[in-house]
Amino acid sequence: MNESSVSSPPKVLQRMIANWTVHCDFYKPALDGCQTAVPLSQLRPHVQDCAHNPIKRPTPIGTPIRTVTPSSAAADILNASPSKLRGKFAEELTYHMVKPRVQDGLLELRSSSHGKPQLFARIAAPNVSSAHASSRTTQRRREVLDKIEQTVCGGSDGAHAQKVAGLQRLTKDERQTLLAEAGITTQSPSSGTLLAIKADMNLPWYQIRKLKRWLRDFGLELESERTARSFIDSHVPKYTAKDVPLTKRNGDVVMVAAVYFPDLVEIVLHDLDLYEQQSQLCWHDGVIPEDQIWLKLGGDHGGGSFKFVMQIANRHRPNSLDNTVPICVFNCQDTFANLDTMLNMYSDQIIRLQREVLWNGKAFAVFFFGDYEFQTKCYGLSGASGVRPCLYCLCQKKSMDVPAADRSDGDKEVRTLESLASDHARFVSAGANISQVKQFNNVLRPVILPIEVENVIIPALHLDLGIYPWMFDAFQAEVRQLDIKLAQTTAATPEDNKTYADLASLHAELRQSADVVADSQKKVDTVDTFIQALAIAVADQAGQEAVVQQVQGYIAQLQQQHNSDVADHDQLKAKIAQMESEKKFAGPCSDSIEPVLQHHGIQWQAYHGGAFVGNHVHVGLKSSVIDELTSAPVSVINERQPALTQEAESIQHRYQSLMKSYAACRSLYNHSCKVTDEQLVSLQQRVDEFLTLCRSDIVHRQLGHITPKLHLLEEHTVPSLKRFRVGLALLAEQGSESIHAKFNNLHSNFHSIRGDVQRLDAIAQQHLVSTLPEHDALKPSKSKRRKQ
Repeated sequence: MNESSVSSPPKVLQRMIANWTVHCDFYKPALDGCQTAVPLSQLRPHVQDCAHNPIKRPTPIGTPIRTVTPSSAAADILNASPSKLRGKFAEELTYHMVKPRVQDGLLELRSSSHGKPQLFARIAAPNVSSAHASSRTTQRRREVLDKIEQTVCGGSDGAHAQKVAGLQRLTKDERQTLLAEAGITTQSPSSGTLLAIKADMNLPWYQIRKLKRWLRDFGLELESERTARSFIDSHVPKYTAKDVPLTKRNGDVVMVAAVYFPDLVEIVLHDLDLYEQQSQLCWHDGVIPEDQIWLKLGGDHGGGSFKFVMQIANRHRPNSLDNTVPICVFNCQDTFANLDTMLNMYSDQIIRLQREVLWNGKAFAVFFFGDYEFQTKCYGLSGASGVRPCLYCLCQKKSMDVPAADRSDGDKEVRTLESLASDHARFVSAGANISQVKQFNNVLRPVILPIEVENVIIPALHLDLGIYPWMFDAFQAEVRQLDIKLAQTTAATPEDNKTYADLASLHAELRQSADVVADSQKKVDTVDTFIQALAIAVADQAGQEAVVQQVQGYIAQLQQQHNSDVADHDQLKAKIAQMESEKKFAGPCSDSIEPVLQHHGIQWQAYHGGAFVGNHVHVGLKSSVIDELTSAPVSVINERQPALTQEAESIQHRYQSLMKSYAACRSLYNHSCKVTDEQLVSLQQRVDEFLTLCRSDIVHRQLGHITPKLHLLEEHTVPSLKRFRVGLALLAEQGSESIHAKFNNLHSNFHSIRGDVQRLDAIAQQHLVSTLPEHDALKPSKSKRRKQ
């Protein structure tokens, strides 16, 4: 290197070096030296004028004089202690030297005086705290921290171990807070979760233990079984469970399992206290008076057992399973004798609830619900097939076919608890002859539950299950007649079912047989005419006899063949009539109905003899479904036999009007909202229109008589809504119907319990636990399934 190869440093570096703060050349640690520190650019002037400069004062002989150069200044900086390299100059020098080397990562520096390298990172000072920054900014900062963490901790494994150590340093509450703020739901369940899971999933205790072991492996620890059982013991009433003697339908007395609460009043007050504690009582926007509690009692038989249940109507979902509390359950049929044996214990308690008992100053109004058969049994009537089958009035069955305005005053008389007791007393005093019960208004037995007749709720669900199938069967019968007429005139196609194909084939044979009979009859008539003409042509008697003898054998053969043809024809007609009379017969028109039902999820329940269920009726009464259902046979007729189109369209229009008329009635009474006077007037008009259609000649011929359920709709639905000012759904029987499926599921879960009594007790107790209001807040909400 020579002098020509050396260039001046950059001006930036010159300015940086010029601003370095250095000590005077005459600095000494002792007090006799210069203690002044000045910028490097001002060092020379200072040295010249420094009081310690030997030029300014005598210098002893032999003292060396130091010459300041840039290289000596850099040496001073390198040898200076860290405490002396401070201030703005040091920051500027460090920034400009380090920044270019850390643009894309970390800077590693090694020093000869230290064994380990030193790492430097460039981190920009934040303008906004991460607590208020955007998610994109926080994610970018997290990436920087992850990179630094991996460097400091020695790689990704070390960074992971450091994160674990960091979580371990946090308290449990701090961890839960972080998880909650991060939206991570995996956390320690709160108290009561174990019992809520058991209630919601209907699990026995041994399955709960399995579930706890699984959850423990995932770090979730539920409360102990002892804690859950203690809660049940303190909050859930205990059933009385035992074998009781009950009667089967054939009259045999057998011991069957039964569970029940002896004290109905205690259970009602206990549940009301629980609902109030959880703020789950309501009065439905004034539907229920503020000073009343509406108590619903009812029952139903299903799944091999009878359930007598209780519901508090002062809840947001009064018909839900969570509000359906079994009061008495027994594994036997619901005959009158069995109902009287098991439910008679509640008679006096119901009277107390209606007259004496108060809860927080509020009186009880007791209502009775259930299907119509169960209602008539509990009120002692002989049933819906009696001469006077109505529970609410004394209308005769034959009078139901007549409009209400044309009935006698005796048919309009209402029933009460007093009239029922009087009729039964007269029946007993007259000898209790069942064949004469119609003389005593069909009151066969005493009333079991003393609830006023006007508080017996019209079974809205069973009105649907009675009226809609009644209309559907009539529609199907007329469609079947279309199939028969179609089979009489057209041949079957490969797509037709075997029954219809056989019928069409028989009708074709019948047409051929009719031709054969006519032909044989024509031959007989022709021969007879020939004989008569021949006899006239032959003059003498002997000649006539000879002619007759000659053709007599031929005539006998023709007559025998004709008789055989007629017998075959009659046999075919009988066979066809038998096939056409079968209800299972279905042709193309009838078959066109089934795809419509299947498309809308409507299925006949085979185990109920081809009946519908409530949800299917609800779908089937939609206007679009009615149009699609009634128009399906018309499409078949238009394609295969246009001559029958007018008749098919007539059937379509009649049943469209009939079904839509009932759907309009149903929408006005089958709800749980408050009812206004205008709605009552509209409902009465709709009901009158519907019954007029039912009584019309062409429809009435297919439908038969007006049934007791149609009578309930016509005569007692509007008065019931007017009395309670609310739709029938609020007080209806859906809860007692849905509990059967719940008990069936529980039976499969608790099948391992030995003994019918113990098993029934465990099932009823499990359902009772699921009705506790404490669990509602812990149950996860259900997400709606997406429609495919």
